[in-house]
Amino acid sequence: MSTPYAVHPGMIGTEVWRTLPRPLHWLLKFLLKIPKEGAKVILHCATTNQLTGESGLYYENDKQIKPSTVAEFMNSQHSSGNLAKAAQLNKAPSINS
Repeated sequence: MSTPYAVHPGMIGTEVWRTLPRPLHWLLKFLLKIPKEGAKVILHCATTNQLTGESGLYYENDKQIKPSTVAEFMNSQHSSGNLAKAAQLNKAPSINS
């Protein structure tokens, strides 16, 4: 049985940054995690027995954290059947409004 989790491994130093100016590459080496470190939280959620029976949790930078207020609101609206109303609240205003 699979269990869903939301995971944000943090800022990872991958090829996505390759278009930045060269001096920033040097700086980012000190600020970004290497891919192996970024995979740590993903592998933890996928393989640990400690999370058995838990579901739908949010993990960021190797620890469980509380989801944002917007995410909690959307989840409550989905659970109560008001997802369409919640989506409408988050719609960008039209040009004609």
